[in-house]
Amino acid sequence: MDDGHIAMELHKKGQDAADKFDYYMCGIASALFAYTAEHYVPRRFGCDFYLLDPVSIVLLLATFCFGIHRIKIGRKAINYNFLIVDADRKVKELDEMLQTPGAHRDLDGQICSRQKLEQDMAAYRSQAKAAELGFHSCRASANNTQNLRDWLLLSGFAAILFSKLLLPYVADSSSSATAASQPLHIVSPAPHPTALPFVSPPAAPASTNKTSN
Repeated sequence: MDDGHIAMELHKKGQDAADKFDYYMCGIASALFAYTAEHYVPRRFGCDFYLLDPVSIVLLLATFCFGIHRIKIGRKAINYNFLIVDADRKVKELDEMLQTPGAHRDLDGQICSRQKLEQDMAAYRSQAKAAELGFHSCRASANNTQNLRDWLLLSGFAAILFSKLLLPYVADSSSSATAASQPLHIVSPAPHPTALPFVSPPAAPASTNKTSN
């Protein structure tokens, strides 16, 4: 096995690993987005603790979108790479045909002139150059998209983590504030019963003794 074949195998394995990692990152972002959105309770927006939940949802959604965009750019770069390799192969074949004495044939097997082969070589060289420019542009865009996707995912992780870690403290402070805001009802002691004035019972009428004579 020559060095060129080994290099191609290593490049293929690296490309496959990168593709799997891109799909894996999109899977993590979509799973976290679904979990956070499922447990999200809508509230009025404000600069407080509860703003972390919608922020994490937006960050995870953006992570998924940029992850899909990164995969599309990777597919486009592979197509450009194929065009470069295919054009270089055709240029080499045409150059060998030009070096061969006798009648010349193009890539389709048709008899043609030497000038026709030279024109085809120039066209394939320009095609390879254009594809190479597109490949470098896709690679730069893919790197920028990957960095943005990773930072968005880390920010979404941080928002979820802070929302879970700060939740007990926010709940305690809310309960304390609720208890402090309730009015304090002071119950006055029951008044002592006032003594009723003593009323003496009415005197019984005097009895009259009648004596018979």
